[in-house]
Amino acid sequence: MPRCPSAVRSLGLAVAGVATLGLALPGAAPAQSKPRTVVSVGSSTTQPVEMCGATRAARAVRGGTTITVRARRRGRIFRGALVTERCENGRWTARTRIGRGTVRTTVPADADLRVRVLGARPQTIGYVRAGVGELVDVPFTANVVNQNRTVSPCAPGAPDGATYPIRGHLTAARSTLEGTPSATLLYHGLSYGEFFWRYRGVPGYDTTTELARAGRVLVSVDRLGYGASTGPDGNAICYGGHADIAKQLVDALKAGTYSLDGDDPVKFGRVALVGHSAGAFIAEITAYSFPGIDALGMLSYGDQGSSGLAAGALGAASLKCLGGGEPQDADGPGSYAYFGETEDDFRRAHLNAPTDPAVREMITAMRTRDPCGDFTSITPALVVNQAGAQQVKGPVLVMAGEDDALFPPPTVDIQQLRMSAGGASVVAKTLPRTGHAITLGETAEEFRAELNAWHVDNGF
Repeated sequence: MPRCPSAVRSLGLAVAGVATLGLALPGAAPAQSKPRTVVSVGSSTTQPVEMCGATRAARAVRGGTTITVRARRRGRIFRGALVTERCENGRWTARTRIGRGTVRTTVPADADLRVRVLGARPQTIGYVRAGVGELVDVPFTANVVNQNRTVSPCAPGAPDGATYPIRGHLTAARSTLEGTPSATLLYHGLSYGEFFWRYRGVPGYDTTTELARAGRVLVSVDRLGYGASTGPDGNAICYGGHADIAKQLVDALKAGTYSLDGDDPVKFGRVALVGHSAGAFIAEITAYSFPGIDALGMLSYGDQGSSGLAAGALGAASLKCLGGGEPQDADGPGSYAYFGETEDDFRRAHLNAPTDPAVREMITAMRTRDPCGDFTSITPALVVNQAGAQQVKGPVLVMAGEDDALFPPPTVDIQQLRMSAGGASVVAKTLPRTGHAITLGETAEEFRAELNAWHVDNGF
């Protein structure tokens, strides 16, 4: 992935006055004999910016800023058609005609843009970085061994010791990917997949994109047995195995031993592990079982204080698994079960807080079955966690919703006390009007602000 010599931060300047932006092309005719794109963005000056594979003289503006664009030749307005093009995955694409002569246009929230006269050659081109610039959102794959090197016990036959691909996406501003930046690995819980972090059915709920806009680097994955990370029979999967795989993924991110579709992998100096619900349970096991987890985020989960609704859902799923379970999907492996037998059960547990009706309907339809090994290994793993939680060091975030139906208050406060007693630096947050599906409720923006602030405070 191309390196940026420096990340140019948004200047947030109002639109006023006139400033000129342009790069002369090698071998081009004198400036007065060719069209010259002029961009007006307050009093800002051009800065060298790594943009779309080359260093450009660009202006940095806040996303959503209105800019004025003019094409001039020999001191007069040139009437050629003006277009903007944005950089996507290292190429200029997404051409948009914006008008002729003098044009006012609003830039996107995040984009590296070039502004030029269509068809005019040679010409001087204007460049603009809006917000954090081009967002990279590329498929991620890492091969892992389904093994258990933790102290968290698994049932006989789990894990199976085989190698599987874990698939997901890396999402970040390209300007952030320089040197040895930090990254965050996101782990989903029961009933979900990677879509918990990347839900795009309704605007405003895509955690990965919104945090990338704030300068974070996110790696979201389908855990083994879910979505694109199709795995073995559900009885060959367990919490200790999930935690071991999380460690393997963290190591791969640090060593650059993973693949990105169309880009070179980046080696990350520090990696945080953030999990939701069962994903937080797994992240905690990983953090006390292995070194190298630089920060731990636990969302909508606590080792103590789960509700009767959670116990009932676990009991029903365990009974289903004792009867052999079900296929993961129409053509998937066997020994899987829903955590919450019916759609109404799922909604009561996950979507009871204020939620957009369209989100509620689509997420309910997207819920997934979970490996039976997750249900059979949960009780012995929880026993080990009672001591293991106090072995976690470093920065920890525990956050849940005030209306969480599975891990209600004071679960977060109990978890903070237990982990702080072991020496961890723990921040605890309880969000009002928020349920178990913490990324998908009407308070999703407030949730992201808290999660982003914790990242910033800890150098991520």
